[in-house]
Amino acid sequence: MSSAQYAYVGPVSGELLSLGGAVLVHDDPAEMAWLMPTMRVIRLPKADMGRPLMRLRDHPDLAAVSWPLNREEFR
Repeated sequence: MSSAQYAYVGPVSGELLSLGGAVLVHDDPAEMAWLMPTMRVIRLPKADMGRPLMRLRDHPDLAAVSWPLNREEFR
């Protein structure tokens, strides 16, 4: 993974969103914001870089998505 990673913050919990204990991350905050426009995207703090991480592209529900995103596929 690249050094700069971004994560979603849960709107109610204020916690980093995760799946199976791994924080969901991506290296392009604009793509993250486009995928989920109502979610807050933050740069993953260095303190959290040691936690288990899962790239968005590895999320089971996003297996059919091409990366980098081709927004035309979503229309």
